[in-house]
Amino acid sequence: MSLSLNTVLKKSVSSGLANGVVLSSSLLLISCSIVPEYQAPSLPSTQQYTHIATSSIIGGDNNNTSQQLIHENNLPAQWWTLFKSEQLNILIERALKASPELAAAQAVIRQAQANYLARGVTNLPSVDLNTGVSRQKFSGASVGIPDAETTILTLYNASIDVSYTIDLFSKNKNSQQVAKSQLAQEQWRHKATHLTLTANLVSQYIQLAALNDELQQQQKLQAIEQSKLALLTQDIALGGTAKAALLTQKNLINTQQKTQRNIEKQRIFAQNQLAILIGTTPAQLVLSLPTLKEMTLPPTLPVSLPSQLVQQRPDIQLAESVIKTKHAALGIAIANQYPQLTLSSSYGTLALDHSDLFEPASVVWNAAAGLTQPLFNSGKLKQKEAAAQAAFEQSHARYQQTVLVAFKQVADSLRALDYDAQTHHQALASEKNTADLYALSQQEKQLGALTKLDLLSAEQALHQAKINSIQAQAAQLADTVALFQSLGGGWWNNTTSDNTENK
Repeated sequence: MSLSLNTVLKKSVSSGLANGVVLSSSLLLISCSIVPEYQAPSLPSTQQYTHIATSSIIGGDNNNTSQQLIHENNLPAQWWTLFKSEQLNILIERALKASPELAAAQAVIRQAQANYLARGVTNLPSVDLNTGVSRQKFSGASVGIPDAETTILTLYNASIDVSYTIDLFSKNKNSQQVAKSQLAQEQWRHKATHLTLTANLVSQYIQLAALNDELQQQQKLQAIEQSKLALLTQDIALGGTAKAALLTQKNLINTQQKTQRNIEKQRIFAQNQLAILIGTTPAQLVLSLPTLKEMTLPPTLPVSLPSQLVQQRPDIQLAESVIKTKHAALGIAIANQYPQLTLSSSYGTLALDHSDLFEPASVVWNAAAGLTQPLFNSGKLKQKEAAAQAAFEQSHARYQQTVLVAFKQVADSLRALDYDAQTHHQALASEKNTADLYALSQQEKQLGALTKLDLLSAEQALHQAKINSIQAQAAQLADTVALFQSLGGGWWNNTTSDNTENK
């Protein structure tokens, strides 16, 4: 009789598994039409960044402030080396090793990597080992024999349990895609952090160098104002100048000192910020004060095509990764409304004494197939699908906005550089003219045609012209950095660059 029962059970289980396979195969065919296929977002169809065709030479004339645009060319991975400042290169190398922001971004990548790997095993069966001992009181009433003697039993068991949920509607696949896209997002955030850090550091270095140069000129202007004050004081003593002129000169000195103190304050702030960017405290920063003379304006500007920009900007790629995440989340919300098929089995032993656990008579096993279909949930699952659909559409809109902002930033940088180059060229020309005027003033002073006060005014104009040149040069350098940043940096030329989503 026992053999007959086992035979019946085997046939029943085999029949149930066969029916489950047929059912799952049918549901898999249905699932193809349920989960929407991912489609890459549409992009603006344009071959230029501005409505006005950009000249191949920034600044118009081919002079010492002009920069040549090289289209369809890529930035080097270490784009900051184009400025040819050895100290700047060393600072960036330190920053890339010691920046807490980069360290935090790398830790988040490792976290996302672990979550992705954990999700990757959901397509495999789950196998568990269960062992235990239990003490229970058995009543005959539980098996329909109320008069049977009550027995206290000690049961020992050991079994291996296997369960597997068939991914009928790509729920597990989409869960893995969510984890994969989240990992890709963190990798793009790391690239964006890297780009922001290097761009901020270069910009801060340029600002510090400009402030150092400007402070030197302001100190010379301060010395000139003091010399003017001494001359006026002597002239008043001789009765040749009104006292009002002396008071006016003292006010000018006060204004000059205020301007100089403000520049000194900005320089300290810039130096402190530079220390933070390279991962150290302001007190620990060891730095030779930079000047703009040690930096070179990149003569050529590699500019990617608009079609390449979307592949090179970390924020655009991040936005597309968000779309993929929301698409997968929509697939999960849809799959939650359809049946879930789970196969499970267990094989082990059960005995009243631990010494009998491995006896053939103690072997127990079971096999089962279960199908779960949501029937009534007050529309909750449908509303979750609607919410996932709205989130998916939102991610598309934000992607389009990110692309538009990226195009605007490149267009702004190109136009700013054109104006900067012209302004810088004019400032240099003005400085040269002022220097020539000062040289003529020196000659006229020697001939007695000018007073010393007039010569000091000519020298003062020269230093002011130099300040204008310094500010114009710094603006052109800073906007060159802004262009490189708006193009996404040069990470794609780095052979160690990695992106899980492209694997």
